[in-house]
Amino acid sequence: MTGRVVLVGVVLLWCGVVLTVVGSFLPLYGVAMAPTPEFEGYRFGLTSWGDFHEPPLPAEAAPGVPRTAEYGYGLLAGAALAGFGAVRARHVSGRAGAVAGAGVLAGTVWAAWQGSLLLYPGDVPEGTGMEKFVGPGVWLLAAACACTAVGAFLVHGLPRRASKPEGPSVIRVDDDHDATPPFGFPAPAVRLPGDEGHPSG
Repeated sequence: MTGRVVLVGVVLLWCGVVLTVVGSFLPLYGVAMAPTPEFEGYRFGLTSWGDFHEPPLPAEAAPGVPRTAEYGYGLLAGAALAGFGAVRARHVSGRAGAVAGAGVLAGTVWAAWQGSLLLYPGDVPEGTGMEKFVGPGVWLLAAACACTAVGAFLVHGLPRRASKPEGPSVIRVDDDHDATPPFGFPAPAVRLPGDEGHPSG
């Protein structure tokens, strides 16, 4: 049973690694401008590796200082630790790596969410045609955190239940009279010559 539990934990860790890598390249959050007859629409926001613009801005309109990777390296570190934990799940170092990976991923995703609250505080004013959105990257990374957390727990295995003894139990009581024979059932006492001074049981 413990082997199957550990195997499930390893599979969940690998799922967390894949979800982390894929989710890091998808939009996390941003602002979308609704299309109009004169305007095709526009979205801008952040991924784990920097900002994005859809459709891409022309070179002269691009921001002078583009945002660099803020969360990508933390996500990669967490995914690497989770992968190490999956490979070394039978060793203490691997189980520790799985726990560390789950913690790094959770902390990085939490920081990304807090960053969205700082960059886009409050509601977008009405009548502007703009709307804030949460991208698919956030949901994939949240699923990755759940997978790695559960996987890190399962690779530690579950405690084995103590097996119950089968068959009759023999209980010995040490006193002057052997109340329970060593065979576990009453046995006739045989008096040997020279045992007159000893109790027969």
